[in-house]
Amino acid sequence: MTAPPFDPTLRDDPEIHGDIMKLKAGGWGIYFVKKLMDTIQYAYRDGLNVLTLTKCMPEDTLTADDLQAELILRPAPLPPSPYWSLEVHGRLDGSNAGVMQSALASQLQQGHAHLILDLGGVDYVASSGLKVLAAAWRSARDQQGNLVLVGLNPRLHEILDIVGFTTFIDIYPNVETALANA
Repeated sequence: MTAPPFDPTLRDDPEIHGDIMKLKAGGWGIYFVKKLMDTIQYAYRDGLNVLTLTKCMPEDTLTADDLQAELILRPAPLPPSPYWSLEVHGRLDGSNAGVMQSALASQLQQGHAHLILDLGGVDYVASSGLKVLAAAWRSARDQQGNLVLVGLNPRLHEILDIVGFTTFIDIYPNVETALANA
């Protein structure tokens, strides 16, 4: 089987600014790959498109224990403010995004439309987790509330910046700063 030549690295990057709910489909996968990989090489060989990705990892790279998909959620009110804090620990990926979505939906259904997600204990967020965060932010806004993020590690903050979340979700270093800016 022969495929026509197609170099995805030549695609224009998708537009990431504006209303997250109005983003157009197409080009996001290669956009993320271009932002996260150290090198990308395209070649057309023997009728096949070949894409080689390289990511240099530090010596103290992840172990199998780091890849646990457990997700721990701890909701708590923050009186006298209208905000509720939801402390999150673990990885937010396809194996548990539904748990996170249910927890956030439960908070919103209880009338807690002002949420602070403390992601200080989160070391990884997959695209399914990003979708949950965007949908929860939209739901909170629809209820005249807000969803803000705090405690992000530098890598997670970088990823949220790359995918455009920093253009619509407020991010603060800690709960106290988020409350001071609420």
